Amino acid sequence: MNDEDLKELFEHEDWDDNEFIEIEKQIRRGINRRIYTRVIAVVLIISIIVSAGYFGTSYGLNLVNYNPEDETGLVIPDEGINGFNMMTGLYLSMYYPGIIYYGIDYSGQGFGKYEIDAKIQSAFSNLYVDGISSATLSINRSSLHIDSYYDHLLSRVVGEYHDESIADIYDYVTDYDLVDIEELPESAIIDVSLSFMNTLSARDAIEFVKKYDDSTFVWLATSIDDSNQIAYGIAEGISLYDGVRYDLSEAVSKDYPGIYLDYDYTASDVLESYLSRIKLLLDHKDFLNVINSFFSNENINDNAIKRYEDLSARYDDVLENGISCIGVRGYVKKQDLLTMIDSNELYGMYINDVKLSALQR
Repeated sequence: MNDEDLKELFEHEDWDDNEFIEIEKQIRRGINRRIYTRVIAVVLIISIIVSAGYFGTSYGLNLVNYNPEDETGLVIPDEGINGFNMMTGLYLSMYYPGIIYYGIDYSGQGFGKYEIDAKIQSAFSNLYVDGISSATLSINRSSLHIDSYYDHLLSRVVGEYHDESIADIYDYVTDYDLVDIEELPESAIIDVSLSFMNTLSARDAIEFVKKYDDSTFVWLATSIDDSNQIAYGIAEGISLYDGVRYDLSEAVSKDYPGIYLDYDYTASDVLESYLSRIKLLLDHKDFLNVINSFFSNENINDNAIKRYEDLSARYDDVLENGISCIGVRGYVKKQDLLTMIDSNELYGMYINDVKLSALQR
């Protein structure tokens, strides 16, 4: 409607121009107000729809994918992701000798994504509880990725242990010079992977460990029977030391007895601990599938299924036949190591690191 139309509409009245202009302004303001109201209403409706879609999608993805907060009822206090952190520590201890895992911080990102800041380090180094992380675990829609701030933190030496039953399949790596060991100071501590002359029972392996009181042993290497690892000679194993321990719930302590070893452990304690750890992981298949997704070199789903089946088969084998040990990882005093060599107890060794004294930081 233009000005002429308005004048024609009100031509029967005696309007002056100022009055006409004021009425026109009022009408236009009314029209604009209605337009603005409708625009705002449409914008609000669209915003609500978009927000509902955004948060609804996030909620849906959180619901159908793995959530580390769901691992409840495992530890005391039962809050946050303590249960997830506990099982992650147990898992890593089976595949990585002397590894300490300590969860620090956690955040949910939405859309099935979570981040956990943690320390992952060798037990040969001091653990500082200072809130500073060395790795970030990112879970994105049930798939795990680990970013480490240190090179080779989660890596293994190919052929680290000699397994007499499959020795012809891979090359065993021995790495030491006796002269170099003899030239070390008497206070030296050697982080070393020791291969037994022959495969030992758990009882004989623990008897070997207990002979050397001045040294600390953190991991028993078991026979290599996983088809994924035979070609590379990468052993799995049993943790003898846990740098981080959780207060387990009554239910976990009952269903999975002896998970953590006491200082004066026996061979039967080691067997009980090993079986309990495997059983706990097998009973939390969703967790196992997520953690396995990081270590899969093939199709994630197929590889996760195979790893679950391999772990289940290992549980049945150990339950029936006991533990077969091919070696041990330890922080060994110089004289203890020389004694082992002189007594012909070892097939070989791989030296990982050396401290000149227990006081070295």
